[in-house]
Amino acid sequence: MKVIGLTGPTGAGKTVVAQMMELPIVNADRVARTLHKDPVVLAELCERFGSDIAHDGVLNRTLLAGRAFATPHDTEDLNAIMHPRILAKIEEELTELAQTGHLLCILDAPLLFEAGCYHLCHTTVAVLANRDLRKNRIVERDGISGEMAEQRMATQHDDAYFSERCEFVIHNSGDIVELHTAAEDILQQIKAKFSIGG
Repeated sequence: MKVIGLTGPTGAGKTVVAQMMELPIVNADRVARTLHKDPVVLAELCERFGSDIAHDGVLNRTLLAGRAFATPHDTEDLNAIMHPRILAKIEEELTELAQTGHLLCILDAPLLFEAGCYHLCHTTVAVLANRDLRKNRIVERDGISGEMAEQRMATQHDDAYFSERCEFVIHNSGDIVELHTAAEDILQQIKAKFSIGG
């Protein structure tokens, strides 16, 4: 099974592109949310970011994000706790997909390179969008202030970081029809690259 690593900065539209490609998806953010329920992980997060980020075993993700993205050092600490566990769980899920006979799947991972997930991929696709669009999408998606969205965006790499590392790039600053066309075109290129029909 070939794995397409899908990445890009927050608010660029990775998840929409993944859905458009109509392939099995392993979503790193979903894996992280599952791990947040693990008592051992929750305890480590509380120790580092404050016991008030969890109540009755449930993580307040907005409160955690506010603290974990406050400075690059805070973000590094969060990643040190989460990345090794996320990587291990992703490997499990990819193995399960391969065993069911799938030829292609998507690994949707914002931190594809930072977390080392790219080692699991056979090709990589970056989804990029202009900064104002991304900010508006984050505010709408997560129900946070523009200031918090800016803070979150400031902890991430610029577009060049992704475009220099990925084999394919999709620019998502137009309408949904343009995005669908771009996603389909790149999917066909990837299928041709790996001699996969359909």
